[in-house]
Amino acid sequence: MRPDYAAAPDQDAACPAAPWKLYGTLHLSIWRVPVGKLPTPPAAGTRVVAPACTVGPIWVDNEIAAAGGRTLWGIPKDLATFEPAPSSSRFSDPAAITTATMGHQGEPLAALSFASNCRIACPVRLSVWTVQDGPAGPLRTRSTLRGRLRPGVARWRFAADGPLGFLYGRRPLASVRLEGLTARFGV
Repeated sequence: MRPDYAAAPDQDAACPAAPWKLYGTLHLSIWRVPVGKLPTPPAAGTRVVAPACTVGPIWVDNEIAAAGGRTLWGIPKDLATFEPAPSSSRFSDPAAITTATMGHQGEPLAALSFASNCRIACPVRLSVWTVQDGPAGPLRTRSTLRGRLRPGVARWRFAADGPLGFLYGRRPLASVRLEGLTARFGV
């Protein structure tokens, strides 16, 4: 996603205040993974089944986004490279196949091939809560997402010995693309 860092003049540029406004396209897959296999356990004091999520390892291509995510919300963000660069204009044809790769420190981490199986995109608006471990206890953050949801089939490849190795050999239960995404994180 492309962040909008419209920070106030007196704000530290390394970590803009919330809320953050994000724009772009989101590819999302859901897997069933035993809790013991997860790289990041649920935040202390939370139950595994709740109307919220805990964000595990996440990679971005922007240093400000990485630093701010760690500082403000306790999200374990690190830097990565992505090919091809994200572009919402690539989705004018709903039948187009999206391919992308992600690398970290010169090593491949993941590769995605996504094909929509539906020509109709459904408008969605939703709120999502994240709960992360923080220095004084759980950090609970609300986000809002808006866009057009299009189901599809995603094929992922993960490095078996990489940080996403817990997904190696697993197939997602469901995959979607959220096009024309407008998100506000930390509202």
